[in-house]
Amino acid sequence: MGNNNILNIKKKEVIKQEVESNFQDEYKIVFVGESGIGTKTSLISRLVKLKSDKYNLLATDISFTKIKINLENNKEVIFHLWDTIGLETNRPLVKIYLQDSDCIVIGYDITNKKSFEEVLKYWYPKSKEFDTCKLIYLIGNKIDLNAKRIIKKEVANEFAKLNKLRFFEISCMTDEGIKEFFDDLVYNLIQK
Repeated sequence: MGNNNILNIKKKEVIKQEVESNFQDEYKIVFVGESGIGTKTSLISRLVKLKSDKYNLLATDISFTKIKINLENNKEVIFHLWDTIGLETNRPLVKIYLQDSDCIVIGYDITNKKSFEEVLKYWYPKSKEFDTCKLIYLIGNKIDLNAKRIIKKEVANEFAKLNKLRFFEISCMTDEGIKEFFDDLVYNLIQK
């Protein structure tokens, strides 16, 4: 009878370890910014395409994508990606999306001064209102149009540094910088 108890305890430990090793953390990531910055749906679809070997698309909708990420240690995490870019005319609705977010990605167009001004006046201050948010990114899009650049990289980078934001410039047209941005996002979210 004593041996059966020991075997049952060991079986329970093995089952517990298997459950713990397959435990999935879930993260809510919300993308915000003005319409016309060139990231609406294309950024998220490119993220999924670039990472298709590690990522499994679980669900997708116009403004919502759910992906499972297989990490190197056999751990899986779920990312809920909410794309609210272009909903700036319905800002109360965006505020609802931002609640309980783990990460906020604020986008702007490097060729559009108004899109960056809105980051400073509205999107960044709004993102600071949510205590659950562990991580905020500032993303400048359209670096493929560098010849038409209005927002200098140094200016955006300095703003990001002063406000403790992670900063990247990307191109949703050419994929430049997207892999680096998303690798950084995954790493920093699972470390927090």
